[in-house]
Amino acid sequence: MARFRCPICQQALQVDTTPVHCANGHCFDRAKQGYLNLLPVQNKRSKNPGDSKEMVKARREWLSLGLYEPIVAGIAQLLDGISANVLDAGCGEGYYTNALAQYCGEICGSDISKEAVLSAARQYSGVEFTVASNRDLPYQDQQFSAVLSLFGFPVEAEFSRVLQPGGRIITVDPTRDHLIELKEALYTEIKAASIPSLANCTLECEIPIEFELQIDHAEMIQKLLAMTPHYYRAPKDKLAMLLDAPPRRVTVSVVGRIWSPTL
Repeated sequence: MARFRCPICQQALQVDTTPVHCANGHCFDRAKQGYLNLLPVQNKRSKNPGDSKEMVKARREWLSLGLYEPIVAGIAQLLDGISANVLDAGCGEGYYTNALAQYCGEICGSDISKEAVLSAARQYSGVEFTVASNRDLPYQDQQFSAVLSLFGFPVEAEFSRVLQPGGRIITVDPTRDHLIELKEALYTEIKAASIPSLANCTLECEIPIEFELQIDHAEMIQKLLAMTPHYYRAPKDKLAMLLDAPPRRVTVSVVGRIWSPTL
């Protein structure tokens, strides 16, 4: 199990006590669902940062259908040989964390959204989940063989700090063609995909993960859209038209990358 550090003073945390505490007396409670909340109020940028309860519910409902299993298989391929002790940083409601557990020696997850971590802890009791920010991970140095950033926001300095020597950062990000049928129906202009900015890392390899989803009914599109930003950003009239006449197939297109820190 990864060793934690206090998010206030960076001293080691004693996690097998109640409450969890450090030598300087900073205390944190473990929720009845099993997760730790290591995001102090003073470190929040909003009252409830991260995904809302509604967004978490939508992602859980869609991912529980199992339609994104090819993405899990692609990530497992990237993890081959470097999965002794893995952190899923920005784990959301825990679907990928739990699905990848069978490919890892150990895996734990952290997310800035309390609602997401609560959902994850309720569903997957065998995984250690923590409420925390990627900008200040509550783990001691050199804890992990790999850090995952799946559809998230990698923070290079913190990820590198918690990596063991020889560890790797793995990112998964959408391409321009990801959900292209939906984006073409919703927007007049589709932006190019951007590669994560990891200036002090070397890109070792990347693999495309692409497949098509067969859409059997409009409810599937509703569930898929509800877990994406498009549901909240797209023009309401175009959103209504899309739900009235959904495409029969939707493209899933993402890229998995392995990064090696150079510092």
